[in-house]
Amino acid sequence: SSILRCHSRLYGTAYVEGNLTLSHGSELADCDGHDMGLSGSSEDSRRGGVLWIRHGGVARLLRSRVADNRVYDLSAPKTFFAVASVDAGARLEVFHSLFENNSITSVTDDGAAAVYVHSGGELLAVGMDVELACGATRNPAIDMDGGREEGADAPPSLSPEAAAFADYHGVIGQISLPATQPAPPAVRLFALRAWVTPACEVRRSAAQVEALVLRGQRPARCDADPAVCAPLAICSDEAVVGGGGLTAPSCSCEPPNVPASGAPDRGLAAVLPEFGCLTPRFASDVTVLDRAGTGVPHIVMELTKTSENERATRSLLLHVGGTQEATLRWSVDPASVPSYLRVAPLTGTLGATDRHANFLNVSADSAGMWEELEPLLTTLNVTVDVGGRVRDTVLLPIYTIIATTASAATSMWGLPQPDGRCVPREAEGGPLVVAVGETVATEFTSCDFE
Repeated sequence: SSILRCHSRLYGTAYVEGNLTLSHGSELADCDGHDMGLSGSSEDSRRGGVLWIRHGGVARLLRSRVADNRVYDLSAPKTFFAVASVDAGARLEVFHSLFENNSITSVTDDGAAAVYVHSGGELLAVGMDVELACGATRNPAIDMDGGREEGADAPPSLSPEAAAFADYHGVIGQISLPATQPAPPAVRLFALRAWVTPACEVRRSAAQVEALVLRGQRPARCDADPAVCAPLAICSDEAVVGGGGLTAPSCSCEPPNVPASGAPDRGLAAVLPEFGCLTPRFASDVTVLDRAGTGVPHIVMELTKTSENERATRSLLLHVGGTQEATLRWSVDPASVPSYLRVAPLTGTLGATDRHANFLNVSADSAGMWEELEPLLTTLNVTVDVGGRVRDTVLLPIYTIIATTASAATSMWGLPQPDGRCVPREAEGGPLVVAVGETVATEFTSCDFE
């Protein structure tokens, strides 16, 4: 939705007392806002604008455009008007939006061409681009009350005549603010950029342009305490005006970290502390189910052959690190699985919030195996990817130890076949002849029941 070509003389052209969102190409454009110009109204009664956020209202501009709006207040020596005016208890959020060619016409340089924040109001702007109109020679784009300091401008209230006029025309609720002075404006500006319309004939220095951008609280710096960016975000101070000294912090989630999901816009996670940046998911450890310890550097399969074969099985748990919530996929390279092992399944997934899961069952059988002097070693190659990107290659060593019991029925004189079978070789098939009183060296093979 958009708000276009609206004109009013009742302080505000569009009142926001609930929630309003203009997003993704929406516009607030070509609107006029005038003061009521009532005789007898006090000099502090000038507040309002094209977009007037009040009574706890929240307005959000997300990738929107605010352009060609005009505000007028010529009947008083002081004004608090602006294209967007934020009252006490109200909030304006500007996310990656453009303000261009907006203007204010007033007797003095009070008021703002873009946003005015009253005491107790809030402005959060991230990626706000401000193109200043050629005629904006005195009023800044962003202005605010001075807060509680001695002599600061008091938030305006309506005179009885103005209040009666507003009530007659259907303005809801009390416009005058409570007697208790609210807190100073809460203004947070990130990645703020400003420039003068290139078509302007008058050329201004960077310092002159900066004076037209902001009056009041300056943006925080990256070295502020507490930190201005969300957790794990990278902060950099960037110039608001090219070549100028005024800076605003810019926050980002830099690789390998990623923005948390759920923010109004992906680029806002680095600013909003309730979201922040997340560390990528990765395979942190592998443990054996029902075995003590937090992790094992390798898996051992122990097999004993007596009068029958034995099978050993290990259930492995994959543990995941990182704070990112994303599906993790893993796969075992079949070429890394030897013939004497059974691995299942060869592929699988872990849910976005799972921190560990039973991901592999590895088994070995002594059938057809013979005793080795050293354990058999193989290394499973497990690939882990998150979001389609390979994060890890896990090399999982597995040792297989086979111990056998000799069987008299199958043991024999001589050497076994090259493939390990206890079958006499043809050259050794005859009887062994030993003369009395002589010693003869010969081979004897101790075999298992197979």
